[in-house]
Amino acid sequence: MPIDVHAHYVPPQLIAAIKSKGSAIGVRLAPADGGKEALAFDYGFKVRPFFPRLIEPVAERHKWMDEQHIDHQIVGTWPDIFGYGLPRDACIAWHRMLNDTLAEWTADNSRKFSWISSVPLTDAEAAAQELERSAGIGAIGAIISANIEDVNLASFRSIRSGARLKHLAFPSSSTLSMLRLRRGP
Repeated sequence: MPIDVHAHYVPPQLIAAIKSKGSAIGVRLAPADGGKEALAFDYGFKVRPFFPRLIEPVAERHKWMDEQHIDHQIVGTWPDIFGYGLPRDACIAWHRMLNDTLAEWTADNSRKFSWISSVPLTDAEAAAQELERSAGIGAIGAIISANIEDVNLASFRSIRSGARLKHLAFPSSSTLSMLRLRRGP
């Protein structure tokens, strides 16, 4: 069974959540060139526009996977939208929204997809709590960026120690993505 272990996706549930409650945490959709949309954060960062494959309907993704002979895909949110510059509580709420919407989309499409969570790395305790919470709602691993607002992840002592993460089944590493694949039934 060929499995694509590195894919990104922005589900329609996330777009809807941003439209309905994103402004409360400093996240909004903004118009971009060519009639596309991009994500903008109240702290001033505007992400490049969503590209078609990132937001494609699930039927199109299934078609592409079939053409590539891929049976299953592990999706994570797009690292460009981690929003680490958001204030602490907003960043925590944002990653909860990212994970909840990806979990919902994946549950609706579980035959072909699994998901990995993102965490608010600006607060190690909150990151550990969100990782634990997301594991409880179906995440099989986590994706983290190598830096937080242009500061190398290794510079954050509280994250480097990973003490809170050691009891979880997920690996603790400062690589781009961390995966724990399920074995057997």
